[in-house]
Amino acid sequence: MTPEAIANAIRSAFKTNIADANSLLTLYDNQDEGTFDKPDNAMWCRLSIRDGDNNQVATGGSGGNTFRRSGVMIAQLFSPLGLGDKDQREMAGKIEAVFRCTTISSVKFRTPDMNTVGRTQGGDEWQVNVTCPFYANDTG
Repeated sequence: MTPEAIANAIRSAFKTNIADANSLLTLYDNQDEGTFDKPDNAMWCRLSIRDGDNNQVATGGSGGNTFRRSGVMIAQLFSPLGLGDKDQREMAGKIEAVFRCTTISSVKFRTPDMNTVGRTQGGDEWQVNVTCPFYANDTG
């Protein structure tokens, strides 16, 4: 799979299964922040896809080599301070359930992790991250 195909599959699955299904306002990589209205009193998400290694994992005849591209999807959940982290933890659980050890459009996800970051650098939000490692193979 190409890097673009991988990113499109991940974004599409996240949008359908998490953002739309839970009315979670989500900012995607390189989205114009001018078109994004961060909510004042509700949780929101920033979804990022970080590319990792690209390795040959099998050797075959003509066109039979297999290459593996790995990476990580990071869902950063933000809530205004003072609301507690219950909603963020519940949403993190939903994200983990959708992406835990599953295959979506040939993208294979491993075990997700939740990490409480705490108060953001600006100091007005609480942050919880969910990281979902993945890989996809390409034969060529």
